[in-house]
Amino acid sequence: MITDFPVEGSTPIVLGRKRYFDSRLNPAETVSTLRVVDERGQRNSYLLRDGKLGPGLVTAPSRHDWLGLFADLGEWCSFTPI
Repeated sequence: MITDFPVEGSTPIVLGRKRYFDSRLNPAETVSTLRVVDERGQRNSYLLRDGKLGPGLVTAPSRHDWLGLFADLGEWCSFTPI
């Protein structure tokens, strides 16, 4: 994720004239900070075109976990599992 706030282990980057951070966020923080480009909040995160979302688990997640992940993403994910 690209964030406008630092987290532990994030790397500073400059995009245009603004300073951002290449950061790994936990799912709860991602959901609460993920924005579209024209929205602003106190803490904002963005997914670059080549960015990736993943569960960050070593073991394969259960079907229930995957369904929860997609449900938590709401409007950010147009995939509806059956």
